[in-house]
Amino acid sequence: VVNFAAQSEVAPSWEHPEHWFETNTVALARIVNHLRKRDYLRRYLHISSPEVYGSCVGTVREDARLNPSTPYAASKAAADLLLKTYAQQFGFPLLTVRATNVYGARQQLFKIIPRSTIYVKAGKKIQLHGGGKAVKSYINIRDVSKGELAVLERGRVGQLYHLSPDSGVSVRDVVETVCRSMGKDFSQAAAVVAERPGQDAAYVIDSTLARTELQWKPEVS
Repeated sequence: VVNFAAQSEVAPSWEHPEHWFETNTVALARIVNHLRKRDYLRRYLHISSPEVYGSCVGTVREDARLNPSTPYAASKAAADLLLKTYAQQFGFPLLTVRATNVYGARQQLFKIIPRSTIYVKAGKKIQLHGGGKAVKSYINIRDVSKGELAVLERGRVGQLYHLSPDSGVSVRDVVETVCRSMGKDFSQAAAVVAERPGQDAAYVIDSTLARTELQWKPEVS
């Protein structure tokens, strides 16, 4: 079983945090408690998020402590801890993946890359929260999917694996790249607005374990 289901947008999670916990924690508790009694279950792959670490100082490994800073991140951290208890108490065959900021075809349009593209085409200002200083690690969906498949097939039960590119890049740099590729002056396309509550300064995680154990690495730059 591979569980991709989650409610993930950060900003609205402050308005109705109970919705995020209902989806990411309570619903997960129901399905996991059901699955632990099924004798057909061999492996359960859980898709977590590096947001559970909060703002990363340096490059964090899989053993970093949980320090969520938004209701969304807290709901995912609660889910991760719940799954850990089922693995410890019942031998639940848990495998976990945390991948950095995913982008690619058919992404939800509110995400920064498609939104920037749409706003440039529409002549609207792209809002850069906090000036876009936050550092993210952007990874293509195809690379993440290949990594998740490798974890499902060859990962060690009970292990958490990170999937990430070689380095991080600021949100501002991403928007500048989009503008440049579309022939638009960045200074005319973007506007600095206040930072969002709970915005983490950086998400840069270490994926050495997946690269060495599973011979996985990102192929799209």
